[in-house]
Amino acid sequence: MASPICCLSMLVIPLLVTSLFYHVSNADQALLENVCKSTDDYNYCLSALRSNGQSTAATPYQLGIISNDVTLTVLQETGRAIADLLLKLTDPVDLRRISHCQTNVKTAFQKWQNAKRFATQKSYTEEYNAIAEGIAQIVECKFQYDDPPKKVSPISSLTHNLETLTDTSYAIIRLLV
Repeated sequence: MASPICCLSMLVIPLLVTSLFYHVSNADQALLENVCKSTDDYNYCLSALRSNGQSTAATPYQLGIISNDVTLTVLQETGRAIADLLLKLTDPVDLRRISHCQTNVKTAFQKWQNAKRFATQKSYTEEYNAIAEGIAQIVECKFQYDDPPKKVSPISSLTHNLETLTDTSYAIIRLLV
């Protein structure tokens, strides 16, 4: 027959272990919330970071790499959207603009690949600069739709997401330096 202390231990130890994980999870959630508060789109930031299952247990260093991975994924999604648009558009101005954006997105993708490499090397100034060069390409794509004839960019939601992810990466870099 098991002693009462043994039975009590079997109940208490799992509760203690569970509570330890609960506190770590809350701390990680606080990190995500802190990072996302400095962006223009808090909800998208949280959603994007949480899309990577490792983000809820990530250190700031790991979260920086995750942010770059998510950005690279959104850039690939943007590239696919542009390729689809190139098949559908007929207006020469629209075709010129979206073709220009395609070049911008390809260049931005290369810049974010560099940013991720710098993040893994903990070269945060270089990471920051690579991100700045990448987002400059996205902003250039976005602003050409302000030229006459002014139109709403067909990829405006994606460029918005990329701007939010840039803010996310910058917030993480600020935590690390």
